Amino acid sequence: MLATKIDPAKLEAAMKRKGLTPRALAERLGLNPSTIRYYLSGKRGKRPSYATLLALANALELQSVEEILAFPLPSVSTNVDDKEESDVLASRG
Repeated sequence: MLATKIDPAKLEAAMKRKGLTPRALAERLGLNPSTIRYYLSGKRGKRPSYATLLALANALELQSVEEILAFPLPSVSTNVDDKEESDVLASRG
């Protein structure tokens, strides 16, 4: 499971830049305003799905969902270049 904890200060700053209240942001996303207020409270527990994070980032015109996360998302790279991987696969027949 991805660590998708929202940083309340980052979310609030992004909302201020766009001039959005919790209610206005929630309306754009089709969410209950209490959901946005919950994310702004910083309480533990309910974390948004990745789809909700993408919707938030889009509504706030962010470059990345990481701009509102408390922690960066883990890298998905394998650290094996394509040539090495194809050589290993070829040697297996």
